[in-house]
Amino acid sequence: MDVQLGIQPLDFRSAILEDQARAQKGWGVSHLYLELGYYAEQIERYLAVFPERQVLILYAPD
Repeated sequence: MDVQLGIQPLDFRSAILEDQARAQKGWGVSHLYLELGYYAEQIERYLAVFPERQVLILYAPD
């Protein structure tokens, strides 16, 4: 999507490699392409704080 919006001029492979090479990670600093794809880790953090009955996970087709 970043390519379509003109935010990311690099091809997929180059963008991933550049993102991994950044020393500092965080919002506004890195696109976090790989890190944001690890959904299970993100969900586990929510479930550590909120009861499962209060968490709604929706699956959407690609």
